[in-house]
Amino acid sequence: MKKFLVVLLVIVCIGLGAGVVFLKGSDDNEGPKITFEEGKDTKYSSNTTKDELLQKVKAYDEKDGDVTDSLTVETMYPKNDGKEMVIIFVAKDKSNNVTKKEFTMEAADGNAENPDIGLIDPDAIDENAASTDSTEADSTDSQDVVDADSADAASADTQNGEESLEAQAQKTQEDKIAQLSPQAPKMYLNTYYVEVPVGTVLDKLSYVKDIQDDVDTTSALFKKIQITGDVNTGAAGTYELTYYVVDSNGNSSNGAVLTVVVK
Repeated sequence: MKKFLVVLLVIVCIGLGAGVVFLKGSDDNEGPKITFEEGKDTKYSSNTTKDELLQKVKAYDEKDGDVTDSLTVETMYPKNDGKEMVIIFVAKDKSNNVTKKEFTMEAADGNAENPDIGLIDPDAIDENAASTDSTEADSTDSQDVVDADSADAASADTQNGEESLEAQAQKTQEDKIAQLSPQAPKMYLNTYYVEVPVGTVLDKLSYVKDIQDDVDTTSALFKKIQITGDVNTGAAGTYELTYYVVDSNGNSSNGAVLTVVVK
């Protein structure tokens, strides 16, 4: 009788072990593969829509098959002074495994602005500044010596111009958040436009104010923050950083854009 029980226990243990191996082997931990078909357009313009960006992009998962319907444009950002646009595509399978892939396009018109995600074109900022300078020059009389009141007025105009750019950037980001689905995480920054002196050590994460999600906690999402773009604080110029996260359900947040002006 004892031998029978021992044999029975051995058989049960072997069965349980085989079951665990089967379940572990059946887990789907691989995300889908994103591919670009031959003939995909590599030219980007400021009028390019997200639907056009998704043309000739496919996503295939080993377990779920074709998951192209899950493809989205997560975010995009300009590089090489607006001459190129980097598109980040995201796809997920039924097990919520997420895959990302970058695709670089040539900016046909040299304009990196896209209203859908609110990227601010550095050239446009320069043009606004030039326009402001021109207006101030026209409104100033031809006297050689500018008195103190005029100097104070010019300083105030400059400050108002900076506040206008910051307010414009913040409104653009707020509009993007308002268009998100209820399930998507929401990324908030302390500011969306900042000016720093040359040589500043930039703490990128310090500009993140809050992340809200219907499932994941803020602390968990902070560990998943992705930042694209770069800032060379050793050289004067206008740079952009794009902040985003993907929650545990595969939902992507808005791409919060921080414009950094190094002066």
